[in-house]
Amino acid sequence: MWVVLIGARTITIGFSFLFGTKNTVAQVLMTAGLAMTIALVLLSILALEQPFAGITRIGPNAFNQLTNIFDTWSHPGAGQ
Repeated sequence: MWVVLIGARTITIGFSFLFGTKNTVAQVLMTAGLAMTIALVLLSILALEQPFAGITRIGPNAFNQLTNIFDTWSHPGAGQ
């Protein structure tokens, strides 16, 4: 998956050079903007790939509580 994403990034940025303008500054700004957008998308994918790790991780407390609720409900006569 990552090979495909990085390959697509390279091809897309490479294509931006084919749409060259006579103004070099405009060409550099367009290519840099495209590269930054792709980098941010890849960074978002990387950050969301492992939701249980890192600074913004999801703790197991809610899942443990839900498991306890399901265990309670699975016993015969529970909730009556």
